[in-house]
Amino acid sequence: MERLYSVKMASNFLVDGNIIRNHSDAVYIRGVSKSGLEYLYIDINSFTDTSIHFDIQLMYSWGINCLRIPLRDKHWLDPAYIDVVNSFIFYAFRFNMIVILDLHLQGGNKLQDKSMLRRNNTWDASKFWYNVSRQYHEFADIFFEVFNEPNNIDPITWWYGDEEFYGYKEILQVIRANADNICILGGLDYAYQWAFLREHPDILHEMKQFTNLVVSSHPYGYKGAPILPDGIFSYPVPVRTIIPTADYTGDCTSGITVPEVDIDQYGWNQSFGYLYHEEHFPMIVTEWGLDRPDTAIQGGWYTTHLLSYMSRHKMNYIAWAWVPDRIDYPSLLSRDFSPSGGSPCGTVENNYYRGPGYLFHDHLKQPRRILYPEISMSNTYLYTLLIIVMYGIKKILTRFASKQTTRICSFEKFEKL
Repeated sequence: MERLYSVKMASNFLVDGNIIRNHSDAVYIRGVSKSGLEYLYIDINSFTDTSIHFDIQLMYSWGINCLRIPLRDKHWLDPAYIDVVNSFIFYAFRFNMIVILDLHLQGGNKLQDKSMLRRNNTWDASKFWYNVSRQYHEFADIFFEVFNEPNNIDPITWWYGDEEFYGYKEILQVIRANADNICILGGLDYAYQWAFLREHPDILHEMKQFTNLVVSSHPYGYKGAPILPDGIFSYPVPVRTIIPTADYTGDCTSGITVPEVDIDQYGWNQSFGYLYHEEHFPMIVTEWGLDRPDTAIQGGWYTTHLLSYMSRHKMNYIAWAWVPDRIDYPSLLSRDFSPSGGSPCGTVENNYYRGPGYLFHDHLKQPRRILYPEISMSNTYLYTLLIIVMYGIKKILTRFASKQTTRICSFEKFEKL
């Protein structure tokens, strides 16, 4: 921990309406998830200082300002595991990045039909967050993503819990007893869906009683996609663009032609966007990407539209995942650590056929650092008034100095006489 204090930043991140601020400056997160530490079996020795430094420096060169670290709670019992996490935090801080600690998976179990914060008598989410919140409560640059992807549970269990699961409310109380760090909650349906809160105003009201609370969504490629009349799931695309069929085998000419579809038909506003606009929660899309083989060539359409949607609505977003060359995985990197790009049909000079890594990298050509200010109209007026006042003071001082010089010259002339 002493290593972290040596690079600790003088920051004060807090939630202000639907904006995250560092002191008074608005923060817009553009980040990536570094997958690896959430696996059940990991080679802890493969995470060296050299490799971690290389990853963070490369992220910084893209214009990334936030590192999300997926974790597995059972590994927190291993001091070597904590040391690796602290190494990621150390180098992220050196490059002025926010860090999100994400409780991605629990225990020794693989993905199950029901997914929420399971209770366990020996080691579980409550004990994990108790330890983590106590350890990092002095670092406002570290956000806590309480659980990755709740799924197949009802809204009441999601918030209040039951005999089998903790609810978000109980874990938030554990964290708030130790730390005021920003906390992130994911919705239902693998964190994607938030429409259920419209039918549960009591839960929404209780959520608003917690300070520094942010909501997240995972709008992966197959979420909210319009369905064509013949049942082929697809995406909004320009007129006369070919869409491969669901049993896509690599033939670039297979598929059908559809008319252009409005971007709002994705259903993103209804599923999660309304929380930002109507309920004034900050929104962080903590995962987005493609993870189905039949959508590989459609990735450009989805990525382009999603980035446009999130940017237009001033949302924060984190891409999944910072791993190289995984064909069955939404990799942002190629084997040589360049941005992933192209398609199964090869490189095509058309954004709709480029990979998410290439498009995200291109999207970040103008990097926003974590202190990027939001210039509102009121701020603009203040800046203008300040410039006018400073100009006036400069004129007065210049005139005063000019008079003083004239008096000195006259005095010297009188002495000579």
